[in-house]
Amino acid sequence: MAANTKDNQKKDNQKKDRQKTGNSIKARVNPIWRALFILLIIYLSYNLVSQQQLIDNKNNELADVEAKIAAQIKLSEEMQQEKSNLMSDESLERIAREKLGMVKPGERVFVDMNLQ
Repeated sequence: MAANTKDNQKKDNQKKDRQKTGNSIKARVNPIWRALFILLIIYLSYNLVSQQQLIDNKNNELADVEAKIAAQIKLSEEMQQEKSNLMSDESLERIAREKLGMVKPGERVFVDMNLQ
């Protein structure tokens, strides 16, 4: 029993020593280190916010560029369709008749003189 009591007293003394040491370490923290730590936190927070703003700006630019690309792709597809339409026989014939005044062999052209 005496051994248990001595062991318990030693453990209690060790706990008290740890508590005293822990308290003394906390008390020994230099105010300069606290200020430096606070400044570090402020600096990191500022960088985090500014980086997030930069990311948002770049995401907006990316969305704009993607929209422009989509518009150009659509325009390119429309132009390809128009090119295909212009290369058809009917389209070539229509352009030759309207813009170049050409006619098929054996075809008669009537001109309305009242329009002048």
